Amino acid sequence: MNPQAIPETPQRARERARAEYEKATKGLIFTKDFQTRQQALMHDPLATVGERVMAWILRRSWGEYVLYAIREDGEPAYQRDCARELGIDKKAVSKAVAYLQGRGYLEDQPKMLYPIIAPQLTSPVNTREKSPEWATFFENWKVAHSADFQELEVARSTVERIRKVILSEYKKSKHQNKNGAASLLETLESNSETGKRAVLSPLEESNQRHQQAEDLSNARKLLFDHVEHMQQSFPNTPFARPPINRSDPGDQALIDRILREIGTTDESEIIGFVMLCAAKFKGIGRGGMQVQSRSPGTSNGPASLGLLVNWAKDYARIAQPRRTGATP
Repeated sequence: MNPQAIPETPQRARERARAEYEKATKGLIFTKDFQTRQQALMHDPLATVGERVMAWILRRSWGEYVLYAIREDGEPAYQRDCARELGIDKKAVSKAVAYLQGRGYLEDQPKMLYPIIAPQLTSPVNTREKSPEWATFFENWKVAHSADFQELEVARSTVERIRKVILSEYKKSKHQNKNGAASLLETLESNSETGKRAVLSPLEESNQRHQQAEDLSNARKLLFDHVEHMQQSFPNTPFARPPINRSDPGDQALIDRILREIGTTDESEIIGFVMLCAAKFKGIGRGGMQVQSRSPGTSNGPASLGLLVNWAKDYARIAQPRRTGATP
């Protein structure tokens, strides 16, 4: 009988996968890591999504003595299986996998999830940056069409904010329908309106601190991105020298100072501040009125990044009535 005619049953597939695992790991030194520990990390709500996804992949691959994640039936396991079992949004799982691949912990496979036995750690690369032609074109386009680029950023921010609002309303509605009582979100909103501090459990406080830290990190990155773009838009001016450096403690302190003056880490507010800076550069006042341009390189323009702190104060004063619901 022709061996190729033997049907590939789940059992045979698993046996073949285990044989590949034994061949690839023969002679390697290893330490026992118990599956109960991986199970705990997979379902730990205080762990990051990346940690939980990696624990799930390790449990479903090396925990089954195979090189790639598999399901109970021996078939390959995919991102959707991870999202379903851990109760994590598919997009969050996809981002975590992309990061782990870019960092060097997972093989860069389109579907199957292969943990790397001997990782060579690298910095994650944005998918668009993988194409030098695209990166060069896009950087030139941003400079040549700065107004369009800012509109694009605002549109992205608006879409993301609306998605968050919809998701929040859905969760609130789902919780109310299930329990017939006010959700934690409503309680927090009510307490913030009355000036009272909500009584939170240790788990809730930990989650809140984690979310605040993540929001601050995202806000810093976004502001760094936009300040870099501002400098690139006005080369050969004092404003662009020296280029802002994400690793420099002084530049980090400057970004934090700007965020404190803006008064929030909300992405849409940061985009609003950037739009205010662009308007000052172009000489556009409130209501579209033409005013004196403060473009870098002119006598009235910023000679350094320090002026952005004052402009952040200006933005906070403009945004305050909207934040409090008062009439401007």
